[in-house]
Amino acid sequence: MEVHWGLAREDWLSKLATCPGATYFHTPMWLEGVVAAFGGETLGVEFRFPDGNWALIPMTLKAFAKGLLSQAYSGESGVYGGPVSPWPLSPAQLTAISAFLATKAPNLQIFGNPFTHAHLPPLAGWETLEHATHVLDLVPGSPLRLSLNRGCRARGNKARRAGITTEVYRAPDAAEVFYRLYVDSLRRWGEKVTWIRPLRFYEAVLGAGDPHVSLHLARHEDRPAAVMIVCAWGDGAHYLAGAADSALMEHCPSNLLMEDAAAVWHARGKRFLDLGSSNGLAGVAQFKESFGARTIAYSEIRHQGSLGRLYFSLHRPYRRFAQSMAQVFNL
Repeated sequence: MEVHWGLAREDWLSKLATCPGATYFHTPMWLEGVVAAFGGETLGVEFRFPDGNWALIPMTLKAFAKGLLSQAYSGESGVYGGPVSPWPLSPAQLTAISAFLATKAPNLQIFGNPFTHAHLPPLAGWETLEHATHVLDLVPGSPLRLSLNRGCRARGNKARRAGITTEVYRAPDAAEVFYRLYVDSLRRWGEKVTWIRPLRFYEAVLGAGDPHVSLHLARHEDRPAAVMIVCAWGDGAHYLAGAADSALMEHCPSNLLMEDAAAVWHARGKRFLDLGSSNGLAGVAQFKESFGARTIAYSEIRHQGSLGRLYFSLHRPYRRFAQSMAQVFNL
C-alpha cells in the first residue's frame, strides 16, 4: 500500500468527483471552513493499493497543550468522514488503512459515512460509538408532498395561510441572519445543546456559496422566521444547521422551509436530502420522519493514547464552561 500524505487541492477535488458516496464534508472547501473557524490543518490522504484501487480520507490535524499533543479528525464537528473510493474496498484494505492511521495518529477520531460501504474497522483498544441519520429520498418525477404525513402537510398549509414565504438567501449578511435566529434558538434549547458553534464558523461555511452551500430562509411579513443551511456534493444534499424565531413558531415556518428546501434540491437533481443526526431527541426525529425520512445507521471510531485521554478528560469540563451561553451571546 502506497500512502500520499497531503494531496494537492485540485487532485483532491478531481479524485473525490469519481467516488460514489462522497459528501460535501469530504471536500477541501468544508475542511477549509472548519479550520478557518477552529484552527488546525487540512489534509487529504490517499491510499493506493496494488490492485489499482485507491481510497481518499479527508482529515484535520490539531495541536493541543502548546504543541505537546496532536489530534487527527476525519469528520471534525460531527459530520461524515472516513474513506471514499471509486470501487469497493476489501476488508484487508480497510484494515490496512486503520493500521496505518493508528501509527501516524495516536489520537484519532473518525466519523463514518452512511452513504458508502467503506467502514474502517476499529482496532484493539479503539472505541466505537453508534449514530443514526434521517434521509429524505428525492425521487425524480415524484412530487415531494406525496411523502409527507397528514400532520406535516397540515403544518405546511398553516404556514402558507399565515403568509410565510421562503427563499434561498444570497446576501452578504447571510451568516448574521442565520446567527441571530441561532442565538434565539439556543435560549429555547437550553440543556439540550451539546455544542455551540460561533459566528465565524457559519461565516466560513456560507462563504463557500452556491452551488455547494445555501442558506434557506423563511419570512413572515419580511421578518426572518426560520433558517436552514444545506451543503451539497454529488447526488446528495445535507442539512447542516437550522433555527427559528420562537415568537413565530406558531406559524410553523420550519415545516414550510424544510418542504421548500427539499423541493429546491430536488429540482437541482439531488437524489436525497440528508437531515442529520437527531442526537437522541425524539421530537426532532419525529419532525424529520413526518417528511417521510428514513433512518440510516453509521459509526464513529476513536482511539486515544494515554496522554490524550488524560488531557481531554481534564480539558472537557473547562471547554464546556468556556462555551457557556453567556459567552456565546457576547461573541
